[in-house]
Amino acid sequence: MARSGSTFYFLRQAAVLLTVLTAALLTWHRFGMNRVLELDARHGFSYTAQDDRPMGGASIAAIEHAARGEILTCELSKKYTWPFCQASIRLAAMPGGVDLTEYDSVTFEIAYSGPGSHTVRFYLRNFEPGISNQADVGSLKVNEVEFPIPESGTITVPIKFFRVASWWATNYKVPLTSTDMRIDNVPFVEMSTGSLVQPGSHRIEIKSVYFSGKWISQAQLVMALLGAWVMFGASWLILALQYFRFNMLESRSREVYLQSINQALQLETEELAGQARTDPLTGALNREGLREFLMTQWQGRIPADSPLTVIFADLDHFKQINDMHGHSVGDVVLQEFARLVQTAIRTHDRLVRWGGEEFLIVCQDTCTEQGRALAEKLRADIVQSAWPEKLRVTCSFGVTMHRANEDIGAMIARADGALYQAKNAGRNRVSAI
Repeated sequence: MARSGSTFYFLRQAAVLLTVLTAALLTWHRFGMNRVLELDARHGFSYTAQDDRPMGGASIAAIEHAARGEILTCELSKKYTWPFCQASIRLAAMPGGVDLTEYDSVTFEIAYSGPGSHTVRFYLRNFEPGISNQADVGSLKVNEVEFPIPESGTITVPIKFFRVASWWATNYKVPLTSTDMRIDNVPFVEMSTGSLVQPGSHRIEIKSVYFSGKWISQAQLVMALLGAWVMFGASWLILALQYFRFNMLESRSREVYLQSINQALQLETEELAGQARTDPLTGALNREGLREFLMTQWQGRIPADSPLTVIFADLDHFKQINDMHGHSVGDVVLQEFARLVQTAIRTHDRLVRWGGEEFLIVCQDTCTEQGRALAEKLRADIVQSAWPEKLRVTCSFGVTMHRANEDIGAMIARADGALYQAKNAGRNRVSAI
């Protein structure tokens, strides 16, 4: 008994030490362990100007070196449909690139002058074998984010806000299963004028661009600490079982306790696995969930004898709801929309949050007319439903059916085109192709 008492005293001391170490490491991770990648000339990065002239446009971009940072000057012309000027920053020579997955955010210090709204787009261009081609820089995967420049000129954008550009995936006919965001091999980053920029003289002073992250990610640190605690707990458990093995009542209590722990851990594992495939706000599938569903059902290819219809839905003027009533009200609208759709569709259909206020409804064993009828019903239900703040919410729909030997991504792009027609026709309507 004396030996057991000294063993447990040692374990108690070890628990105190491990607790202090855990708190210290988590605090250090919160306020330290920082890694920074600064994209400026002092660190060997060069900026080059690009504009829309190779596409037949007439915009003129130039880079000027300043005492602090770089200046992108732009004479923007509307000759090209999507005019732009941009600064390209080379990180590495293709096919190589910089792994940006260890960074959590990117911070910009920018001074913008020129007509219209002051927004910029930032691209992380990833080189991926099988998709990208060294001879065509445009084939590099486009991970993009667009944001307004605040009055302070400084903004930090989390990396998780970047999304793969749908226009890029459409132009290069990229399969849906390859449209996940990847930034593990980035040879270029680019800063461009915004999508709704007005023609005229623009001047973007890029004072600083830097990526921030931790040398050890929070997940890695937590897993390491969890491993240490699991090992410590296992050691404690073994000694405890030895100590109480002659006491039958305590042995039975210990068995029940261990069973409850295993059940809790299993439930937590299943919950986390489900969260990785669903949108946490609406409960709909996310793109990863859709990809897994398609691969599970048809291994990514839909047979000709299995009619499948996709409905692309977009809440009309959703940005105005966020701007006028706040994102909390916008979140409630998204949740109620998802609930309404989930109630209306069948159990083997799937609702997918495609991004922002855009949703896909994947309907199995459904033709175009049946899909149109469902979309019309949903459109009417949305108009008649009660919404927070007494809002009037409407939705536009694009409907299309899978064609023989067609790539899934092409079908979704066609549904997006039908949605575009519905919006151009005045919104709050259904268009089918």
